[in-house]
Amino acid sequence: MGTQPGALVVRRSIWIGATPERVWQEFETFEAMKRWFGTGHVLVSYQPHVGGWVETDPSAVHGEPLTFAGRVTVFDPPRELTFEQDWIGRGWAAPSLITFRLTPALGGTLVELLHHGFDRLGPGGAEEHRGFENGWGMRQLEALLGRVQAPGRPARGTAGPGARAGPGMALHARSGPARRGVRALAGLIRAFVGRDPHAAQAHRRAPVA
Repeated sequence: MGTQPGALVVRRSIWIGATPERVWQEFETFEAMKRWFGTGHVLVSYQPHVGGWVETDPSAVHGEPLTFAGRVTVFDPPRELTFEQDWIGRGWAAPSLITFRLTPALGGTLVELLHHGFDRLGPGGAEEHRGFENGWGMRQLEALLGRVQAPGRPARGTAGPGARAGPGMALHARSGPARRGVRALAGLIRAFVGRDPHAAQAHRRAPVA
């Protein structure tokens, strides 16, 4: 049955013209995972087994120390990878979760990225969910598509709906009640997505609770 997300879920998805087994090859090792999931941040650690450690570091983009980390809770080839996504130092009551779900569809594979578990973070869970909903884009999934269907690496599976969304992935900083804080949050998101190279500097000038 797989992991069942709660009510607050960020969902992004992409169709890839290859079997789930082929797509899963990009989840099997740290080196493979880093080539696509390491876009928009540094993939510091990825141990592909239940209990393994996953850590990402977007500090180079943010300009300040920032770490997300946690344990792999589901490793089920070629169907699901789920790991904790705890914002270290944020003070969440429990980590959020990242789930990658691979489902055979239309002669290929539907890959879903689900960021969930916000309902267990504490009182600010809904606000955190809103920020990540505005922040997550398609950068990692587009990179995964490129890895599987790159020139010289023919994908297995029939042609299908290949519409591609724009690039981008963001990390969310919780905004304060002031309007400046909300604008700073939006600027931070654009900085991580890569849409606004000046946004990170602007964010540092504005208070964010």
